[in-house]
Amino acid sequence: MKNIKNLSLRSFITVTVSLIVTLILLCSFSFYYIRTDRILTTSYENSITSQFSQVNQKIRDQIDSIDSIIPLYVSNASISRILENTSPESMSSERKIAIEKQMTDVYYSTPLSAKNFTNGIYILNGQEEVFRISTSASPARIPSGSYEILRNMDKKEHRLVCRILPSDEDNIYFVRNLFDSNMGRYNGTFIIALDLEKWLAYCVSGLDPSWFICLYDSDMNISSNPEMTEQCRALQDTFQEKPASPSAFQELTLCSEEYFTAVQDIDKIHLTAAVIAPKRILFQDLNSTLKTYLLLLVCTVLIALLTAVIISRAVTRPIDNMVSHINQISNGEPARLPPMRMYREFQIWADAFNQMLKQLDIYYNDNFQKQLLLKSSEIRALQSQMNPHFLFNVLNTVAWKAQMSDNEEIYQMIISLGEFLKINTLSREKDYVRLAQEIEYVKFYVYLQQMRFED
Repeated sequence: MKNIKNLSLRSFITVTVSLIVTLILLCSFSFYYIRTDRILTTSYENSITSQFSQVNQKIRDQIDSIDSIIPLYVSNASISRILENTSPESMSSERKIAIEKQMTDVYYSTPLSAKNFTNGIYILNGQEEVFRISTSASPARIPSGSYEILRNMDKKEHRLVCRILPSDEDNIYFVRNLFDSNMGRYNGTFIIALDLEKWLAYCVSGLDPSWFICLYDSDMNISSNPEMTEQCRALQDTFQEKPASPSAFQELTLCSEEYFTAVQDIDKIHLTAAVIAPKRILFQDLNSTLKTYLLLLVCTVLIALLTAVIISRAVTRPIDNMVSHINQISNGEPARLPPMRMYREFQIWADAFNQMLKQLDIYYNDNFQKQLLLKSSEIRALQSQMNPHFLFNVLNTVAWKAQMSDNEEIYQMIISLGEFLKINTLSREKDYVRLAQEIEYVKFYVYLQQMRFED
């Protein structure tokens, strides 16, 4: 409190202006930050949703492409016969090579061959004979994975199924059971193996590099970024507890880090697709956006501080001048304040001060004159008091001399005159006197008149 009381006007103006400007700028910065965060979040949501739709469309197109080549294989006469063959006898190697050659011809007649991410195509008939082809993407895989899929596959499943094998994590398998068109009897299984990395790279092409997609169902969970497998599993666990709405955009905490997610089901293969974007990227963009504004804020605060110093000096300079002149007046140098022309209020203040000095001068002069009169009156009063005492003493001395000379008449006259003067002097100091004193006063007067005129 003591420091506040001793704060100078210049410091008060500087601090006040600086605080007000800083407070306003901080409020505007907070509003700008919140507003920018909302705009960027909305932009992220729209961007993620849009790109997610494109990724989903690519995945659906690939699924449709895979699903569309299956009828081409089934409609082939040679392939159709091996599927409908129920004979337990083994097929000759020449016949098997011929069928696999036809499978290869069919594959290169489809749009899928141009994508270059197919590793192999397998057809298993009812006797679990395997017919396979290798594509230009990579050498053909051994069929053991196909047998594993076949063993775990429900023979009554009619839809296309997507699988990942623990023993073969480099490929993703799309599997579909084949049925007789007439009797609906299970004829075999069609399996196409795609290079997982290449296929996911194709699906996420055009997606922001910092984002990744996640595909999962009850049996598998894959990610376009192998380092984000744990996040994909956490996402799957989250939506298994609480299913997401179609194209749901949410902010989730996965593995202690915040992400934006968009989730959508791919009904055709009962697979859930999700795109995941780290929220820290948003903060990086937000901070990058705010750097310029923050720099502008700092510059504005510095300018405001400099302006406050200039304003405070401009306001307090006349006051300092006035205080200096007042101190000079108190030392008796000038008689009045000089004109203060910088501000009208200070000129009014100076005029009022000069008028006050003038009134004080008049007051002091009047008071001085009164003091002189009072001193003169006191001296006169002392003189008037001193003269009667001196006169009385002289009269007493003369009376004493007359008595010593045996001149009784002169003695009585002097005594009467002294008492007459004493009564006259004392009566002036009183508003009222007793009647007896007044009669005595008259007696002295009459006696003196008798001595004067004798008759």
